[in-house]
Amino acid sequence: MGMKHTPGPWCVFHMGDTIAIETGVEASGSRPNVIDWTGFDSNEQDPGTDLANARLIAAAPELLEALENITANLEHAFPALKDLGPLSQARAAITKARGAA
Repeated sequence: MGMKHTPGPWCVFHMGDTIAIETGVEASGSRPNVIDWTGFDSNEQDPGTDLANARLIAAAPELLEALENITANLEHAFPALKDLGPLSQARAAITKARGAA
């Protein structure tokens, strides 16, 4: 199994040409960075696209948790749907996110 990710929630911090994905504020008042870019990754994309990408990345912990909960609940409540395409797709995404693929 892959390494454990930094626990969420994560948030986007945007100032000037720096976009950071950060965890919540700690008791010390610091905001530890999960990812920090200056000029994002210098990919020359539209800054709005960079910010949208950062927001999607920041939502990843909550999205993963929600997908795991939905998948587990559906498979438990409706075992016959186990091999349904969307559930297979969800399990594949979870496996990818967990680093097991």
